[in-house]
Amino acid sequence: MTANPSKPCVAVVKSEDVSAGVRRAIEQVEEAEGLRVRGTVLVKPQWDYYSLGWDAGLREPPAGWSEAGGLFQPYTDPRVVAALVRLFLERGAARVVVGDGPLHETPARWFAERTGMDKAVREAGGELAYFDEEPLVEVAVPDARALPKIQLPRAALECDLFVNVPKLKTHPMHGLSAGFSNLYGLLPHEERHRILKQPQFSFAMIDVMKLLREKAVTVVDAVIAMEGDGPRLGNPVRMDVVLAGRDPVAVDTIAAMVAGFDPIEGPLEVIPPARHAGLGVGDPSMIEIRGESVAEVARPLERTAHPWIHPNPNVKTYAGGDSCGARPWIEYTPMPWEIESGKRYALVLGRTPSLPKDLDVDEVWVLGDVTLKSVKVKKLEARGIRVRVIPGCPPVRLKEYLRLHKWEYPVEKVRCKHECCASMRG
Repeated sequence: MTANPSKPCVAVVKSEDVSAGVRRAIEQVEEAEGLRVRGTVLVKPQWDYYSLGWDAGLREPPAGWSEAGGLFQPYTDPRVVAALVRLFLERGAARVVVGDGPLHETPARWFAERTGMDKAVREAGGELAYFDEEPLVEVAVPDARALPKIQLPRAALECDLFVNVPKLKTHPMHGLSAGFSNLYGLLPHEERHRILKQPQFSFAMIDVMKLLREKAVTVVDAVIAMEGDGPRLGNPVRMDVVLAGRDPVAVDTIAAMVAGFDPIEGPLEVIPPARHAGLGVGDPSMIEIRGESVAEVARPLERTAHPWIHPNPNVKTYAGGDSCGARPWIEYTPMPWEIESGKRYALVLGRTPSLPKDLDVDEVWVLGDVTLKSVKVKKLEARGIRVRVIPGCPPVRLKEYLRLHKWEYPVEKVRCKHECCASMRG
């Protein structure tokens, strides 16, 4: 099942018929690289967020957009998942299992039921695996860069074919969410906190892929992609595109180009190190594209807002270096209800930030443990400035975040002992 390392194939298929598009993409991979289906196939979609901003009343749908069919959600399209289940069973798989581990310790079983994913999978003939209920197996990673030992769901390690199915969408931390970033759902919740910052995140996803590379297929759901304020509050972009391939670096490279990104640009921090680690081909000229060309299907996606600026004009940012872990939390610090009209705020983050001696604000928010070492809290308080400290590395305001986004699952199910999760019990 080893892909051709010299010129891997990436199928790029555009079709308004989702099932037909999935079928054509897999057929192209079968023809080019001899993909053989047998035994147990594990399909790992992206079950991160179950709802959109307008579901929770946070914002209005884009002008002209209709969800009459209920087709756009921030997770992998159930139609893509169901088509893969049917196709692999037809190809001779003994079992096709679909599973993931959602964010914020959201119970996977609850997610599948809440979104109707369980019904779509079962009607297609598949089975469900809930990674928070799945037995974990600890394995050593060869030449590890972030995770020398990893606990992974037994289903991922024992399957004969691992099918990674991300949804194409923009992201504030790594620019674009595609195949490598989707591996995050394989990690147990307790392991996620220490890698949710760059470059640890990219190297951790590379370590995970090292264990699955030989049996992996990546299928990117760009049927309805997301642009703007992804990974949850962005806008839908109908592309009707499915990408597939055996080489995970090649697939993410072509997916990036389809989304209007240069595959070697900074925000896509995982592609260059994955290529350097020998996990695949990242040079577009060395990738065989089957189906449509990139030019025929490309739709440049609007990027997320600048990650170092708070959305409220009353908040000024003072940033030092090494702040990648804080980046996703800047827009939530302070929260909208914590900002008083007429008051001025300073948000300070990163190693050795530069604060002016005559700083004239009412409140200073210190984001993260590293930042606290460089901020003279007592001197600021002596001047009558209120100082609020958000601890952690990376800092996390999960309780406030869940309140803002109207997260619905019962918090008594939280089991993780990490401080950001423990705060959800309060």
